[in-house]
Parts: sequence; C-alpha cells; structure tokens
Amino acid sequence: MPYAIRSLDNSAVNEPNGCQPVLLPPPKESGAFLAEPVLAIGEQSVRFPVRLLEGQRLICRDQATWRVLGTDGVEVAAGQVAGTFPTLVPGANRVTLASQTQPAADFRVIVKTVKVYR
Repeated sequence: MPYAIRSLDNSAVNEPNGCQPVLLPPPKESGAFLAEPVLAIGEQSVRFPVRLLEGQRLICRDQATWRVLGTDGVEVAAGQVAGTFPTLVPGANRVTLASQTQPAADFRVIVKTVKVYR
C-alpha cells in the first residue's frame, strides 16, 4: 500500500519530526481498459484472457507464460499462453493488437516486440 507523509502540529510527540505515515486509498480506475487483447503476427494470433487497465503492462517473454504488472510493478494476473505463440518470419511482419471491446477514444496502447535470435 502506498504511504504519504502528512505534517502534524507540534503536539505530535509519538512520531519523529511531527509526521506520521498515512495510508492512501488505492488509485481509482479511469474506466479505460482493454478486454482480452489479441496479439496477431502475420496470420497467427494469441489471446490473453485478461482485462488491462490504464497503466498496466502485459509481458510475455518466453512465449509460454504471460503476466500483468500494475502501475506499481506488482503482478496482478498471470497465466499460460493457450496454443502456439505466433512467430516472426523472415522479412517484414505485420503485428496488430485487437480487443474484444472498443476501448475509450483516448485509450492508447504501446506495443513493443523483440526478436531473440538463437
């Protein structure tokens, strides 16, 4: 849980410097989300059965498992990739990201792909 330091008057004797930690409420959801994102590479695709909220990151590094990290870096969801993960072919590859529902007009997605040569 995030903490903030709130200054108190000089009558506070239990905490050093007249301050005490105050528990902040969790951040409110903006309502913007991406439902069950589908990553397509060429003609192949993979679906991630998760709802991505603003600021969350979907990470799939080994083509077998995925996880979602919250804005604070804490894992909020994880799972196994269903089926075969799409692979890059030599040359240009079309990469798209789709969603089960239409996201809010101001919702933006950043997709990063990395080819690992073995």
